[in-house]
Amino acid sequence: MFSEKLDFLMSLTATSNSALSRAVNYDQSYISKIRSGKRRMPRHREFFDQAVPYFVHTITTDKQKKIISDVILGGAPFPENRRHLELILGEWLRAQDEEGQEPFSFRLRSFSNFTQDPVRFSGKTESDSAASESEDFTPSSPSAVLPFYGNVGKRKAVELFLTRLCRPKEPRLLLLYSDEEMSWLTEDRDYIRLWTGLMTKYLSLGGRIQMIHTINRNVSELMSGIRHWIPIYLTGKIESFYCPRLRDGIFHRSLFVAPGHSALVSSSVSDSTEGMANLFFCDPLLAAAFEKEFLNYLALCRPLTRIYQNRFDRASLEARLALFGRDSEKLFLLHPLPFFGSLPNNLLSAAAGDPAAVLFHEKAASFWQDCLDKGRKILELLHLPDPSAFQNGRSLRTESPLPGFPSLSYTADTLARHLKALLILMEENENYTVLPDSRIPMDISIAASEQAGVILFSSAPVIFSMEEPMISAAIQEYLERAAEQNDREASRLALIRYIDALQTSS
Repeated sequence: MFSEKLDFLMSLTATSNSALSRAVNYDQSYISKIRSGKRRMPRHREFFDQAVPYFVHTITTDKQKKIISDVILGGAPFPENRRHLELILGEWLRAQDEEGQEPFSFRLRSFSNFTQDPVRFSGKTESDSAASESEDFTPSSPSAVLPFYGNVGKRKAVELFLTRLCRPKEPRLLLLYSDEEMSWLTEDRDYIRLWTGLMTKYLSLGGRIQMIHTINRNVSELMSGIRHWIPIYLTGKIESFYCPRLRDGIFHRSLFVAPGHSALVSSSVSDSTEGMANLFFCDPLLAAAFEKEFLNYLALCRPLTRIYQNRFDRASLEARLALFGRDSEKLFLLHPLPFFGSLPNNLLSAAAGDPAAVLFHEKAASFWQDCLDKGRKILELLHLPDPSAFQNGRSLRTESPLPGFPSLSYTADTLARHLKALLILMEENENYTVLPDSRIPMDISIAASEQAGVILFSSAPVIFSMEEPMISAAIQEYLERAAEQNDREASRLALIRYIDALQTSS
């Protein structure tokens, strides 16, 4: 019951009726009545918007946190993130005891001595409870629709949505689609960590995700999205799709649906999301309607990615990589360090101590030379490490994302000599350009060509293949624009400055 829960929090935090009345700007006599059960749970959002942050602010001791963990969270760790705790307490205060579950007053008995004052119980009758439940505005009520506004609101709504799905016995299929502007996720680094943690927890509990990606985003958004989603994809529990039919790009929509449970829905125009409503539906019938909308759209879609697990898919991956050798069009490479095949033979033993590396280097060098002999235009973008990483003789070790390829260990001298070899190659071959670019993520490597599509390598042992033409074209266009913004001479001078910095650091 709400009165028992409110009394529990007030006793736990030693909050008097007068103190809470000042915090929420309600009359002290009203606080006394809702605490004792003589009045029903407030239906005004303003009460919870004021009361919940007040209680979160007053829960400070280890003993209080342990009791919250045991009584409310079922033994789960206490969330140190205040926003996360506010969402949990707010939902818990509004929610009614589930059918077949012990009333909250019984669950409190083993904690009745946590303050100097005993926990009080309201003594509501069963009929009082039924009447209260019919009028309460709670997330578990069939008619409940909770609005959240703008990017801040969307973050809170998504957090609440995922937190509810992380409970035991909740739905284990999540349907996701959004072509709305993504700054609600990407502009807050702390929130990205929280979001990743909730998604990972949901999947660890047996959840699965079907996601329809938007392929006509700008490349910066696309790259950012890929980087944030990689840890989630590594679980192997995501099916990804795309729709080959273009939308108008003016009206945008998000559908996050847990079938039979809840849904979070929003719409916006162009890239304007400020103040837009994000509606959280708790009615299973409404969730079913949004599920049908998602499935109708999914029927128009095709699989977007193929995921290779290095240990199991080596043969099929090598067949996929072979397409890059057969392609006669432009070749685009993005990575933190130069391509292994361009490493001069006299540096091989210094960079790769494994004797088996010779065989792999021969294959990579043969591919590299074949591309040059065919006159293919090659653009290589490098996000080179900060020269300070090599100070005091330190080396930089990199693990190859390709199955069986050796790891490399670069000293400042080895990397400087490799880059000098690339400068000579640029002078001798007008079709080859190497461009330092700090905008490329350090933990992602990409190979792209018109016919072969896109292969994305991460630092983890998973490789993503995307053959959808629009994504391949978008990435290539992005790289070509980057090359146009930095002509060959500017690139050459940037590399020379970097080499000088490397030699100074060593």
